[in-house]
Amino acid sequence: MVKKLFKYEAAAYLRVWAPIELAVIALALFCRTIQIIETDTVAYELLFSGFIGIYVLGIVASIIFNHIFAFIRYYKN
Repeated sequence: MVKKLFKYEAAAYLRVWAPIELAVIALALFCRTIQIIETDTVAYELLFSGFIGIYVLGIVASIIFNHIFAFIRYYKN
């Protein structure tokens, strides 16, 4: 019985969690691509710093969103 409950809980979390994590992975790959074509210009530094900031915000948003979703799901059941 518990195994079935875990299966349904995992499916519910993956529906919400997977798109967010795919977006964070896409940002990481884009940042890595920018890092490969590194130059010593100010525009590169601003672009790379901006995308790193967006990446970090994406990770923090992912963590917060997952916790909020878990709390909402817990209190509904």
